[in-house]
Amino acid sequence: FYFLYNEKVKKVIPYDVDSFLNNKNLCKFIEKWSNEFPITLNKNKEFLRWRLSRPDKFYKILIIEKNQEIEAYAVICKSKMQKVPIIAIIDFINLTRNKLNTFNLMGKINEEALKTNSEAITIMMNKSRAKEYKLRNYGFFKSPYCYDFIFNNLSERLMPSIFKNEENWHITWIDFDDH
Repeated sequence: FYFLYNEKVKKVIPYDVDSFLNNKNLCKFIEKWSNEFPITLNKNKEFLRWRLSRPDKFYKILIIEKNQEIEAYAVICKSKMQKVPIIAIIDFINLTRNKLNTFNLMGKINEEALKTNSEAITIMMNKSRAKEYKLRNYGFFKSPYCYDFIFNNLSERLMPSIFKNEENWHITWIDFDDH
């Protein structure tokens, strides 16, 4: 897997939820990310603490940092789909769009899947983000299963052309209560 890149392998640091939420650079990372899209979930520390506190799940957060700034992260957990043990990627953000960051995170996620005897790695992400991260290069494919995403422009602050354009969103499982 790692022979694909000649560049230096970046260190992926695993965190538990509390350590992740106490990372002094988390707010800056989330702020940079949310400024990239017209429509984002407010992933502040309170939301993340609430969302990652399911008593039946153990979440691991994998982070890549450069000069003590978070460049990319993945939130994963061991789960089951149709009784099949999996690693679910709950959230995945690569601020720099650096292919090496995606490559290293996917490598670490693969290691976690092997270590936990998982039979698959799954992710739910909108089409434009999956394309941007080139997830097909890592063996991901479009599932025949669909999620209903119900949205209403209640404030009408956004033009319908912006609101209904899927490229203006960054949707993953963290936006749902599944996993």
